[in-house]
Amino acid sequence: MSWRLSTSCYLLLREFRDIYVVFELMESDLHQVIKANDDLTPEHYQFFLYQLLRGLKYVHAANVFHRDLKPKNILANADCKLKICDFGLPCFLTTHQPLYFGLIM
Repeated sequence: MSWRLSTSCYLLLREFRDIYVVFELMESDLHQVIKANDDLTPEHYQFFLYQLLRGLKYVHAANVFHRDLKPKNILANADCKLKICDFGLPCFLTTHQPLYFGLIM
């Protein structure tokens, strides 16, 4: 999946049992941005929310669900542009799968 609100993977390397993934560089994550900046305005938060909702709309339209979305998995740069990362455990929804909510034992 490639879109401007998800991180781009530039290179995959496999060396014996290790796998290295090279992504584009983003300066920070949303958790650090919010924690370190007392001068964020409501407009900043609106811009963050707008980007996140657009990104989630795109990801969900591709029937992918992140399952670990949190501020540390949302990268940020100096221009306040956000990118969703760490799709380590995504759930891919097919038309033949029922949706379950809650704890399944």
